Amino acid sequence: MSAISALIRPDRYPLSSRYDPRWVIALEMGPHPLWQLEDILPALALEPGSRVLDLGCGRGATSVFLARECGVTVTACDLWVSVEELEVSSARPVSSVLSQR
Repeated sequence: MSAISALIRPDRYPLSSRYDPRWVIALEMGPHPLWQLEDILPALALEPGSRVLDLGCGRGATSVFLARECGVTVTACDLWVSVEELEVSSARPVSSVLSQR
């Protein structure tokens, strides 16, 4: 199993596994952010249309995930990532970062 394919774990992370692992790696700043978010997602009880402030969003992977999977509006910011870098990350349509099913 390659390192890339090891990031696709639909048994444990069915939502995160739909995202292109190359995209996740490109935005990575530490542990797998989508896995961490998917682990705590049930406790968040987010409803579609809610507004979420994603402080410490890194390069925006968690923001895209929350918008796509929960139908929320996300405001994202990070101390270490510039606004210009976030705009470049978020300028790609969400459909371009999802893995083919």
